Amino acid sequence: TVHMLVALLIVGLLLAGLLAGRRFAHSFSTKQIARLRALAGLVLVLGLAQVALGTQVREGVDHLTESGTPRAGVLEALGARFYTHRTGSILLLLVNLVLAWALWRRGGPTLRRAGLVLAGLLGLTLVAGIVLAYAALPPAAQAAHLWLASALTALQFFVLLALLRPNAAVPAARYA
Repeated sequence: TVHMLVALLIVGLLLAGLLAGRRFAHSFSTKQIARLRALAGLVLVLGLAQVALGTQVREGVDHLTESGTPRAGVLEALGARFYTHRTGSILLLLVNLVLAWALWRRGGPTLRRAGLVLAGLLGLTLVAGIVLAYAALPPAAQAAHLWLASALTALQFFVLLALLRPNAAVPAARYA
């Protein structure tokens, strides 16, 4: 869990370096951008919590399969850990879709694309998670779910950084 979170922190630092000095067009009012920044921060915190829960589920899966539990019965044996992760995905879905919609609706070209990719990555991550839950944890789906969740978290961080940039409020009336 710590290894995964530190890896995502390193990705975030790299993104911060890449975005230094960049500004992103949008047509949000000052009040809207403040709310959107708060929402993007919430999305990132919830996303990181979900990644932490997911790595704990993965560790539990590894422990149970090594002790002889059949893969088909592992999630049931994990109990609350798995169900908390699954339930958290519903909350994460909702807040991410609100963020993606806001970016699509009033963001400039980069933020609109980020909103679309955010929704797409979220959908693919959820599909991979559903395949894991209902197909006895196939290894390919595990790898896909982990990679997609990592990419989703990196994009959430990108969006937050883009909205927090100094002078990010570049008027872009044509995107309204």
